[in-house]
Amino acid sequence: MTRLSFLPLGLVLLHSPAIAGDSWLYLGPQRPDPKIIKLEGFGTEEARAEAQVTDRDIKDFCDNFHPGQTWCRDAVRHEFPKPIVASANCLAGTITTANGDELVYAGERKSEGYGDSPNLTLWKTRDGKEFPRGAIGGVPAQNWSVLCGLNFKPRQAQQAQATASPTPQLRGTRDKNGVYTPTMEEWLEMLNDQPYIHNGSEVGVNFSKGYIKYWTPKASIAGTISADTILFQGTFTNVPKLELRGTVAGTAYVFKRGCEPAPYRVTGTYSNGRIILRGASPQRAKNSCEISGYSTTSPNAVLEFTERPEHH
Repeated sequence: MTRLSFLPLGLVLLHSPAIAGDSWLYLGPQRPDPKIIKLEGFGTEEARAEAQVTDRDIKDFCDNFHPGQTWCRDAVRHEFPKPIVASANCLAGTITTANGDELVYAGERKSEGYGDSPNLTLWKTRDGKEFPRGAIGGVPAQNWSVLCGLNFKPRQAQQAQATASPTPQLRGTRDKNGVYTPTMEEWLEMLNDQPYIHNGSEVGVNFSKGYIKYWTPKASIAGTISADTILFQGTFTNVPKLELRGTVAGTAYVFKRGCEPAPYRVTGTYSNGRIILRGASPQRAKNSCEISGYSTTSPNAVLEFTERPEHH
């Protein structure tokens, strides 16, 4: 079925020659398409879209992908209780997608012809790694078209400035003896890529950039998951004073050989070298990549990470 691209009545777009995109935010394959309820700064340095998964979206999604499954509507409502936000600096070529991924514009791919998506932009992570191109890669491409315009190109000079490594600036304070006390943000930056263990695999936890990625996948999953694969992307917040504890929220991924990673919303806590994330995780059909449902009791519904013992 072909979707018609339009903007809801009442959205005012100012100061941009770009062409507006869809009236919904793409979250990934076999995911609801939340309707945009607010769009600000279209095509500018402060573009922001806010979308809501409505009861109609939930009904359409469940009827299409999980017909007759009574659990579906409650599971989707549980996963999307609040509006979803995507934002971008259209001139500098940076975006925070509806799934929370922070990415940088990396050019365009060639169109594959009739039936191909009109969103052709390519993306990389803040540390320069290529973002997947498949169905998951369609998320930043579509979100970009909503925020900045269909295949809108950022200004090269501003993009280079946005991706350059800035000179570190100390933001803390020194006492009369010259002892430096870092800010909370600097404290988190010191804790980048800390070694943790998750189900027998070694992972790296980056508290300031908000991701968890595989370093050394255990043997049983090494054929499906490679090193540097992102397992979680989100935020670590509410750190009281300089103590390493607080809350976590973002997107985790379920993996199956030959399939695109399946995203799902998780929240949790971290304290004393332990991170626990919870969320209704996608369930795959036995012989396909299709999402057959969501479960709060499956192994992926509770993710636990413990700091590697010798790192304490």
